[in-house]
Amino acid sequence: MSSILLTDPTTRAVSLRQRVGWPVALLLIAIVLGLTIAALSERYFAILFGPLALLIIVIFWAMPEPRTVPLHLAWWMLIGTFGLTMVWPSYIALRLPGMPWINLPRLLMAGFLVLWLYCLLNSAQMRRDLAQDHRDFKPAFLFLYGWIAMMILSIGVSRDPAESITRTINFQLSNTVAFFAVVSLVRTRWQIKLIAAVILCGGLFEMANGLIESRLQRIIWLDFNPPGFSVDETFVAGLLEGVWREGYYRVQGSFFVSLSYAEYLVLTLPFAYYFMLTAKNWLMRSLFISYIVLAAPAIYVSHSRLGVVGYFLVGLVYAGFFAMRSWNSSKTNLFGPILALLFPILIVTFLGALSVSNRLQDAMIGDGATQASDEGRAMQRKLAIPLIARSPIVGYGMAQGAIAVGYSSANGAGTFDNYILLVALDNGVPALICFLGLFGWCILKGSQSYFSSRSDLSHIAAAISVYFIAFLVIRWVLAQQENHQFVMAVAGLLVSLLRLEKADKPAVAQAAPPAPLAIVRR
Repeated sequence: MSSILLTDPTTRAVSLRQRVGWPVALLLIAIVLGLTIAALSERYFAILFGPLALLIIVIFWAMPEPRTVPLHLAWWMLIGTFGLTMVWPSYIALRLPGMPWINLPRLLMAGFLVLWLYCLLNSAQMRRDLAQDHRDFKPAFLFLYGWIAMMILSIGVSRDPAESITRTINFQLSNTVAFFAVVSLVRTRWQIKLIAAVILCGGLFEMANGLIESRLQRIIWLDFNPPGFSVDETFVAGLLEGVWREGYYRVQGSFFVSLSYAEYLVLTLPFAYYFMLTAKNWLMRSLFISYIVLAAPAIYVSHSRLGVVGYFLVGLVYAGFFAMRSWNSSKTNLFGPILALLFPILIVTFLGALSVSNRLQDAMIGDGATQASDEGRAMQRKLAIPLIARSPIVGYGMAQGAIAVGYSSANGAGTFDNYILLVALDNGVPALICFLGLFGWCILKGSQSYFSSRSDLSHIAAAISVYFIAFLVIRWVLAQQENHQFVMAVAGLLVSLLRLEKADKPAVAQAAPPAPLAIVRR
């Protein structure tokens, strides 16, 4: 018996469109991207990473969810990326024929980003944990989202959209990824302590590097080029112009400027105090005391006042924290009250030493050699505040605020040193509120943990709180963003710490049943 198979021509047409439509669409997209690459200048190439990033995300999302994801590998790759970024100067890059300069930390960061995205998009548990962190610590995430949103909105008013887009993308790939990577990968106590130890190891390397550089009066990285790597001669020529001021050699270490070198060392000190106060024996405690002592000359050779101020600021604030906690921990022990009473005496003694020591005054307040720098910063503030008032909502575009101010130093180079005002100039006052809100939240939550909790993690919370106090003070006189990746990583570290503390707390007891109604006899 024969049968006739009837096919609906409409179905056949739809099937044909499905088979042909997607390849044609992809071909058209490839043609458009190819023409775009040929038409745009190099400054707009960063825009083209958007479709590539979206394609990678779609591929990972479409994959069947594996039983396990390489979280362990992603964690150690994160540690390696942070460690290399701490010590590797950006002006030494891998140079391949026909390719742009490839910076080694960024190359490692790109590999880590792909691996981390694979883990995130293929692990439902990882996404659930991140969503739970978002619910538990919503202010931190909302402040960060608000800051990023203002960066994107400010592109619309930028004089140079290509530069603003490039800077915004770089911020996400470097700083935002660092925050979310630490939040999602740091799940245990030893991981938190390991990151703190890596920060100290990076600081120790920079101190040794700086002291040797001060002795040689030459950036020692210039004499070290691994096979296949080269130094950007044009950039280094400009770099060398800033190492001398008024006859003093200013150590820069692995950084672009001496101020960033000093800032990095200052921001490692809270973790040195943490390890010193929690060390199990005097041998280990003496090692961390040595680190704190060695940091003083290493910072001083940068001839950076912000470094010297930050050094004493971290010590005094940490001493105040420790004194108040010791007093609150026991009402019968006299050690805490004695420390708290000695703290004002310590401040008065420091101010007295500052008033009688000319060298200390010159290092912290400045002398005639720094007068031009002080006057320049005052003039920058004077020019910036009216500009912020003219465009308070979206600013002038990412990386355009300093150009809008138009201040130039004595050598004719454009400069702007106040990062707090720069955030408002670039992205508007709402972005500044989100910036201050994010790190103010970190200071508040770290302090609350230290004074209200007795867990071992509360000591690290104190270090993180002091870390951000020093960071915000330094930001008033430094706009360079070389250390921002580590700053965002430490903010993510605090979220992980608070999560572990919350998990350690016993479950809240069920509410007691209401008392029976009293019968009133008349």
